[in-house]
Amino acid sequence: MKRRVVLFVELATLAALPFVSLWSTPLPPLKRTGAPGETTCAACHGGVGGTGSVVISSTSGMTNYTPGTSKHFTVTVLGSGGNAGFELTARPASNLSGGVAGNFVAADTTTQAVCAVGTTCAAGNPQYIRSVAATATPAVFNFDWTAPSGAEAVTLYLASVVGYSGNTYTATYTLQPNAVSPTLSVSPTSLTFNYQIGGTAPAAQTLVIGGVATTYTAVASSGAWLSVTPASGGTSGSASVAVSTTGLAAGAYSGSVTITAAGSTGSPMTVPVTLNVTSPTLTVSPTSLSFAHQIGGVAPAAQTLAISGVATLYTITASGGTWLSVTPGSGGTSGSASVSVNTTGLAAGTYSGSVTILAAGSTGSPMTVLVTLNVTAAPPNLTVSPSSLTFAYQIGRTVPAGQTLNISGVASTYTAVASGGTWLSASAVAGGASVSVNATGLTAGSYSDSVTITATGSTGSPIKVPVTLNVTSPTLTVSPTSLTFTYQIGGTASAAQTLNISGVSSTYTAVASGGAWLSVSSVVGSASVSVNTTGLAAGTYSGFVTIAAAGSTGSPMTVPVTLNVTATPPTLTVSPSSLTFAYQIGGTALAAQSVAIKAGSLTYTAAASGGTWLSVSPASGKTPGSVSVSVNPTGLAAGTYNALVTIAAAGAANGAQVVAVSLLVTSPVPTLQITPATLSFSCASGTVPIPYVLNVASSGSALKYTAAASGGAWLWVAPASGTTPGALFVSVNPAGLNAGTYTGSISFTVTNSPSQAQRVPVTMVVTSATSPCPVPAPDN
Repeated sequence: MKRRVVLFVELATLAALPFVSLWSTPLPPLKRTGAPGETTCAACHGGVGGTGSVVISSTSGMTNYTPGTSKHFTVTVLGSGGNAGFELTARPASNLSGGVAGNFVAADTTTQAVCAVGTTCAAGNPQYIRSVAATATPAVFNFDWTAPSGAEAVTLYLASVVGYSGNTYTATYTLQPNAVSPTLSVSPTSLTFNYQIGGTAPAAQTLVIGGVATTYTAVASSGAWLSVTPASGGTSGSASVAVSTTGLAAGAYSGSVTITAAGSTGSPMTVPVTLNVTSPTLTVSPTSLSFAHQIGGVAPAAQTLAISGVATLYTITASGGTWLSVTPGSGGTSGSASVSVNTTGLAAGTYSGSVTILAAGSTGSPMTVLVTLNVTAAPPNLTVSPSSLTFAYQIGRTVPAGQTLNISGVASTYTAVASGGTWLSASAVAGGASVSVNATGLTAGSYSDSVTITATGSTGSPIKVPVTLNVTSPTLTVSPTSLTFTYQIGGTASAAQTLNISGVSSTYTAVASGGAWLSVSSVVGSASVSVNTTGLAAGTYSGFVTIAAAGSTGSPMTVPVTLNVTATPPTLTVSPSSLTFAYQIGGTALAAQSVAIKAGSLTYTAAASGGTWLSVSPASGKTPGSVSVSVNPTGLAAGTYNALVTIAAAGAANGAQVVAVSLLVTSPVPTLQITPATLSFSCASGTVPIPYVLNVASSGSALKYTAAASGGAWLWVAPASGTTPGALFVSVNPAGLNAGTYTGSISFTVTNSPSQAQRVPVTMVVTSATSPCPVPAPDN
């Protein structure tokens, strides 16, 4: 379908020709609203005024707006003489000539929102709402407007037209912002205080107050225990809420703080306040006491009771007999008491009593602590610890140290006697007995004896303590348990290796077997093992080193020895040694490139470094082989990027090989874009059709161009050059031409880029009819 375009053209070169106006496009040009610094529709169309009109209306009125909310508008255009269209903009009072006030949204397909420049409507880049289709009168257009969040007057500038050469109309409306009441906010919405009688008074808590129109008041209610300060404040602030616990009994107390802010939504607000008062719980530790005394012994020490959870004061009393006492008799909110027993004159037996703690106002009061005193009259009981002794000795090692028997319960004196063999001896020392062993001349085995402790007058005397001596042979140990030598023909001879030897009772020998290539020499605590590779061919050679230590467990020990002789290693080579990739931003992804790897039959690894844009796969493989090197230029700016692919093969004669990788990223070249692609004119000889507009744009940056008409004097274009984006007028003049079809073209060239030349074909059909030329039509 052909798209109709509105044009009004006055060209100096056609001054002799009459002006022609025609309604041929649905999109009015921008900046035609009549706002300060802008023209109206009359700049391109016919007269001003007439019998028609343009009116804008809104269901929410045309005098006020609510900041930040959406408002629906309807534009109605009345008049005769053709189809109608409109354009409107909104300007803030602070910048009527170029400010941005709110945001337009098309409510249906009859309107379009657009910026003066680009797609971002910001300060200095006004936004417009306009018709997108010429509509028969009465014409009705709908759109929505989201008001700005500020609080200043906004003026709507409206211009319209009826018919291309018909009448134009303008209208102006000023909207004032509605006052918005702030919403009172108080945080937190409730408060809770907790207090234990006798404890620290709870700290004050803070209410944060906002959304106040002018001032606010804060009032506490429900008891003298609750208060709030300050009692008033400005548009925002805070209030401190405190409680007084003086004289309050245990229980839950409820009150509130009311915040009143005249003119604020949600005022007044009430914040519930709860005060929980609890009694302390009396605690006494330990909950029982036990004393023990042997007649004639030392009197038992006093013991302590720890007391806490007291509301105010406590008292403490002892009962059960004069042998029991407690001090002090009273205390504050917490403390301790010393409980003592007096055993003077008490016979053997068990005595029971109690200590009572009374704390008025405390939960669990009174509390009773039971006290037991056990008095014994038995003679001392002989005690020896430990109840047995064990010594361990390895032949050739240091004799084990002596051990001590701890002795108690002795009435007067005691003796310690060893029996059973000359290897064991014992002697009495203060508070115990020292026990020693002499392993000289003993062979491996287990020896048993005892030490007897005798204490005249003590219960349980005498006590026999078993003594065991375990004599063991040393265990021969050789480390490591195997040896491996490697030698590459033509390379450096393998160094000698050491066998560490321990667990030898006296001496040891080291002997090599398996071939003349293997030898061993002994030193103190070790053996040095060497290999002689002279004349050996590639292959694996096996031998042994035997360690023998008379008298040691595990002797003899054999250590396997392996010699691996290898041929000269292959050389690692990669091809090619460098790679280059070239990528144009927005272009097709680049294909991977291959690197060949040779090194006999070895395992290789491949790794990329220098940038995340470079990758290599596989990461390892066997030679001969190859790896694929890929680049990902996504997100890279134009420039040259360098990185490396490192390929290594263990066992190669040479080291790792490096492949240099270079990536050249270039920006795309802008191209010329001309619409429409062809033009067709049809008219009678002697009439001049309306010129047509060619739109010239470019992808990317702006381009300079020239334009020239060819095909005959009947075709011309103006202007002859320009910079994208821009527009050209194409005109034809059939004067003097016979009826028929004439063809020509408009040729475009780009400065400094001849390859971008473009051509727009133009066809003119001249008829013998006398009717005016019809509208020029671009091909879709």
